[in-house]
Amino acid sequence: MLPKLDRYILRKYLGTFVFMVLTITVLGAVIDFSEKLGDFLSSKASNWGIFRYYYLNFMLFLANMLMPICVFLAVILFTGKLTQDSETVAILSSGVSFQRLLRPYLIAAAFLGGLSFWLNGWVVPHATGAFESYYYNSIRNRDFLKDSHIHRKVGEQSFVYMYNFNQYDNEGRQFSLEEFRNGQLLRRTLSPRVVYNDSTGRWTLFNPVVRHFHAQGERMEQRRTFDTTLFLTPNDIYKPNTYSKSLTIPELNTRIVEEQQRGGDYTRALQYELQERYAYPVAIVILTVMGFALSTRKRRGGIALQLGLGLVLAFAYIIVLSTAKTVMGEEWPVWLAIWMPNLIFSVVAWLLLRWAPK
Repeated sequence: MLPKLDRYILRKYLGTFVFMVLTITVLGAVIDFSEKLGDFLSSKASNWGIFRYYYLNFMLFLANMLMPICVFLAVILFTGKLTQDSETVAILSSGVSFQRLLRPYLIAAAFLGGLSFWLNGWVVPHATGAFESYYYNSIRNRDFLKDSHIHRKVGEQSFVYMYNFNQYDNEGRQFSLEEFRNGQLLRRTLSPRVVYNDSTGRWTLFNPVVRHFHAQGERMEQRRTFDTTLFLTPNDIYKPNTYSKSLTIPELNTRIVEEQQRGGDYTRALQYELQERYAYPVAIVILTVMGFALSTRKRRGGIALQLGLGLVLAFAYIIVLSTAKTVMGEEWPVWLAIWMPNLIFSVVAWLLLRWAPK
């Protein structure tokens, strides 16, 4: 059994956190609903379907994404209230050390960090894919989404080009497959139309022309249809904005290996996403310590001033997180770009702890 002080702080911490998450998540859902109201009214989807398949999954995605910030604001809110009511002073004056007072905060942060890792790694990716799929299939009624001028590496010396690709029909136009050996073009396959079969995982080429190149000259053959397996799927061609977030950690590891073998340009985005899955739980612990150190000093402005300072630091964290990848570019390691905010704010948390009244 935890001591009464730990249970009291844990109850305050988790209760305020749940309140913050629910409040911000519902607010985000209301804003999203107002933006998509026209799509909902023009679709044939039922109200229950929109709530069950779209908004329950969307709210889970949103709550998980905002968890570190909600933790930070929750700690500032309830700890600031304890400080303004002189409860923190009374606890420290009774002989409880500053480090001992921090212990229940770390216990709660570790619990929420583990919860965040589990949600980020296995639960939220399925929810993300579910609400994204429901929105485009049932709300937008399978809008025509396509990509054009597609170049993909499908083997060590094999390359695919398509003029355009329609994701929902799984159909591409002006297809070209070039196969090389030791830098020399070995075979080129041209087809005006290709279709991907989900059930078999094979591509069907219509009216393909295959040109074979060898030392004696060139040989050409033409067929009506031709089925082939390529190291390429429609998901490799068209990726929604939330595609990387819809993959679990094991799926991310698999996709990263596949993209590296293919030489795809999506490898770095997948690596960013994988590192974020590990960095977010650590951010919860760092932001908890920051919020605790910031709120234990009694200020004349009260909770409003502490909450204002917390919002400034929260926005600073978001800015550093969102700009680190752009500022560092591709010359720096992926892990450094993602972990930079945690490294910077861990130093800030340490300084705030040193300056906090004890």
